[in-house]
Amino acid sequence: MTGCKHNNCNHGYCTRRTDAEKLTNMSLGLFASNYTETHYLEDGSAVTGSHNFTANCYYHGEVKGHVNSDVSLSICAGVRGFISLQGKSYVLEPSVDHSDGTHWIYTAEHLNFAPGTCGHDFNISHPIEYADGSPFRAFSTRHKRQAQSTTKYVELIIVADNREKQGKDMEKVKQRLAEIANYVDKFYRALNIRVALVGLEVWSDVDKCPITQDPFTTLHEFLDWRKVKLLPQKPHDNAQLISGVYFQGTTIGMAPIMSMCTAEQSGGIVMMVNRALGHYDRDPQTHMHQDHSDNPLGAAVTLAHELGHNFGMNHDTPERGCGCRVTADRGGCIMTPSTGYPFPTVFSSCSKKDLTASFEKGVGMCLFNMPEVKVLYGGQKVWQRLRGGGRGV
Repeated sequence: MTGCKHNNCNHGYCTRRTDAEKLTNMSLGLFASNYTETHYLEDGSAVTGSHNFTANCYYHGEVKGHVNSDVSLSICAGVRGFISLQGKSYVLEPSVDHSDGTHWIYTAEHLNFAPGTCGHDFNISHPIEYADGSPFRAFSTRHKRQAQSTTKYVELIIVADNREKQGKDMEKVKQRLAEIANYVDKFYRALNIRVALVGLEVWSDVDKCPITQDPFTTLHEFLDWRKVKLLPQKPHDNAQLISGVYFQGTTIGMAPIMSMCTAEQSGGIVMMVNRALGHYDRDPQTHMHQDHSDNPLGAAVTLAHELGHNFGMNHDTPERGCGCRVTADRGGCIMTPSTGYPFPTVFSSCSKKDLTASFEKGVGMCLFNMPEVKVLYGGQKVWQRLRGGGRGV
């Protein structure tokens, strides 16, 4: 665990200013041009606002000279994110009181999350059957070869339930949800899939559907609400619920398999696993405790896993003989049945094969239209801000 001042700690190395040069190819995450944020007043009335694109502060990149390295950062309120380098993951976030620019960098094991499992008790998918002549089948036949070479775009909505919001600042909740989406977008870029955030919704008054400790029931209630209420109001491809409720057993997420783009089942639920076992560290300078329990990385990995099921990915079980470029002791791959530290951030050969098979069956037809998005690429503007040459963080 290291504490450091912003002017000496650019991007999480906490050594020299020139270390910022090691981060390269930084590009902005995706926000759809029709992106909206919704929360509710005590009387139940909805408050919906649009996004200020000039404040887009979510970035992806890698570490120069290091193959298979990953960087995902936000600079909205201080610098926070993760750096995956040489088989280890590092987390960067502002200190409790970062008015002086102090930030923390630590290896991800300091998050000390309790391990959890996906709610699926099966591995082999039961594909949705489409009637002959359906647009899914026709699309698949015409575009099998094109499916892998064409970038796919998932227009995603993330919903936070009432328990997740309770006692927290609204803007911080929204920021954390956006950070989760930014991580997921980064994970899926390696599969030629972009995750564009089209909306955030926070149930700040009451839950809009029954949320219980039974993940199976909660999943189906959420999917029903999405189909009946959310989808007609806000067109999107997929919706994921972030819940502050502790699910029964070890389940931290659940989603239907091979259901992407369907009105009935394109979604999933994710428990904010970080709260299952919070971890605190003491700042040696201020003697204040640093709480890492709200770090979004764990929830992002779970969401990416459940989204994988929507795509038709099955679990990476030993009998499948999946190839993963990250060893199990260093996190393995995202579709492993259970997750904990170290967190997986890559997909296995099995996941890639499952994805190819799904596209060939016509799953995900809605993903081939590029949404109207605000896409900007880094360059000097990014570095001026991150290195102190522009507006500070």
